[in-house]
Amino acid sequence: MGNYNNTKILESNKIYDVLYLIEKHPERYLSSKTITALQDFLNGYLTGNPYPKDMPPFENFSGFLLITTGLEYTDNRNLIARILLHESNGDELKAFNNFFKSLEDYKTGVE
Repeated sequence: MGNYNNTKILESNKIYDVLYLIEKHPERYLSSKTITALQDFLNGYLTGNPYPKDMPPFENFSGFLLITTGLEYTDNRNLIARILLHESNGDELKAFNNFFKSLEDYKTGVE
């Protein structure tokens, strides 16, 4: 994300820029403000853009979640949503909000 004359410049090939927009206006991009809807969006986005140009690499975020939560999963399908739902006792909205907190921790290197 860059700035030009006080205007934010976002890039669609950077998942962190896309997630910034989703966090600010989830109703514009998701069917509901839930971790399941966000996971569905991520699955589709990453299918078309499997290696977004972000640092740290988004592809390591689920590993970060596994390390910070101490959970173990052998099935990687929808892993982010499954971890956050477990940590939020099945509360979809809480898991959605925790996604962005955990993502910020990951980006800043907090464990």
